[in-house]
Amino acid sequence: MKGDNLIHERRITIKTQETGENRIRIEGTLTDERFCHSFLYSIMNFIKPGRVHRIIVMMELTLPDLMIEKAEAKMQTVPVEMCREAGDVVTQLIGLRMTRGFTNRIREIMGGRKGCLHMTNLILSMSAAAMQGSYAYYTRVREDGRIKSPDFDGSIILNSCHIWREGGPFASRLEEMKKAARNVRSPQHSE
Repeated sequence: MKGDNLIHERRITIKTQETGENRIRIEGTLTDERFCHSFLYSIMNFIKPGRVHRIIVMMELTLPDLMIEKAEAKMQTVPVEMCREAGDVVTQLIGLRMTRGFTNRIREIMGGRKGCLHMTNLILSMSAAAMQGSYAYYTRVREDGRIKSPDFDGSIILNSCHIWREGGPFASRLEEMKKAARNVRSPQHSE
């Protein structure tokens, strides 16, 4: 894209951090930036180029069940002060598991006038990243060269995509993968 015609950019970044035994913290940030003068209908006024949204959501999850134990949101930059009121809805996610049906539950809890469309989109992106973060937790090479056994519920991944479909090339290997991980050591530590 040529910079001269660029009018808007949305960035979503998601970071996962190991915080303890079978625990991860996931933090997502959504930033919308306008590169042109705009008329903002919600405030019936013109705005200069710059940041329109910066929304940060933090969740602490338990593994292997991907259950949300803590959730908070910061509405750092919003176009209308009233938008900040939607940030508290994220606490209603506590106790949910990021498994099959999570997307529908998020839409029930946060959809429409109950929450913020941008925060909802961020959380849906975070759920996919949480799965990757949990894999990173299990497959990260520890100081002794070992990895953790991926003691997760296989139904979380089953039918999540083409290669993990029932009857597909990887679905039948779930139990085999769990067993194999108990004996896997990093090549740097196999002396």
